[in-house]
Amino acid sequence: MLRHRSWPARAVAVLLLLGVLALGARFGLALRGQATGEPEGADALAGLIARSDSAVVFSEFGIEADTLWAANPADPTDRVLLGSAPHAPGFSVFPALSPDGAQVAYTALPAGASDALSGSMAQLWLLDIASGDARMLADNVALRIAPVWSPASDALVVRRDTAEGGELVRVDLTSATQTIAAQAAGLYPIDFSPDGGALYYATLSQAGTDLMRAPVSSTGAAGPSTGSGRSAPEPVAHLSDGIARNWRLSPDGAQLAYLAAAPTGAATAYVAQVLDLKTGAVLTPLGDIAGAQFNPVWDDSNAITIGGAAGAALRLSVAGGATAGAPLPAPATGFDVPIGWSPDGAFLIVRAFEGPSPAEPGPSHVVAIDATGGRRSLSPQSDVEIAGWLEAVP
Repeated sequence: MLRHRSWPARAVAVLLLLGVLALGARFGLALRGQATGEPEGADALAGLIARSDSAVVFSEFGIEADTLWAANPADPTDRVLLGSAPHAPGFSVFPALSPDGAQVAYTALPAGASDALSGSMAQLWLLDIASGDARMLADNVALRIAPVWSPASDALVVRRDTAEGGELVRVDLTSATQTIAAQAAGLYPIDFSPDGGALYYATLSQAGTDLMRAPVSSTGAAGPSTGSGRSAPEPVAHLSDGIARNWRLSPDGAQLAYLAAAPTGAATAYVAQVLDLKTGAVLTPLGDIAGAQFNPVWDDSNAITIGGAAGAALRLSVAGGATAGAPLPAPATGFDVPIGWSPDGAFLIVRAFEGPSPAEPGPSHVVAIDATGGRRSLSPQSDVEIAGWLEAVP
């Protein structure tokens, strides 16, 4: 039996986080799986989990189709082909693994769409990881906003762009849809509450960035209702007078971590902050540290890891409004941007940049770091998207 630890959708890609993503990973791998050929099936996947206890699921870019893999983080050359995701030439997919570990949802621009401005004409697909079979669930969704799974794995939330602005739409596994939020401001889904009863999302407007909460029932109906029949989202907090991004809900659903724009003229462009959703208190874990800060992520112990331009990421406990922690193993050169932890906390996945600073990031690659500081690139390619983790359970 497998279970899955998911990571919330990337509301803002590392591409936007640093302003540029320099291509060209420099690690050659003798990969056992092949990008061409048929999916390897449930038996091969079960064997991988038996060897590794857990496996990271990711997509690897191809010009006309991305490849979906499950890999042993201790030896990424030990991997299983899950399937292929065709797309318009040059456009990658944005994947998310379901909480039950059975399917990968992804947004993809169809092969016939070659206009770089047609990202809102993407499709939502589901790939069965045991068989490799894929089917389309919905169309006219935003490409670069990865789908967000409900905790029960029975529905997803995607964004659709409209003439009036945008809307967040719940799509169940029969393709039935329900609009749960719509407004002129930019809408970015973050995550469901742990009980699945609400969706947290962010809005970006000229007034800054706000956190919202939309009630969602298990059938997709949302209430209370507005006159148009849509849900009436509830404001939770004003996160920033400017742009906030990289929002992550803690595993217990009690806190939201994010990056907020620092005051004009500050040495740090973005500062990691943690919002207590019950009290409204905001903690700045690295408020005394100058320099760029990147992509705060949670682990299963509700500790937070924050990247920094000094090279090493910092893992901190933020319980009770206090911070305590220490730097993680640093790269020999460059700096790490955290992506997420394995369920057992044995591996941190990062995007490792070889350059000296965000202004000069240099080539990058996605790397699994173990407790001893050992670093293993998941792929010789730079363009890799993490979908989540699979692990064996009794």
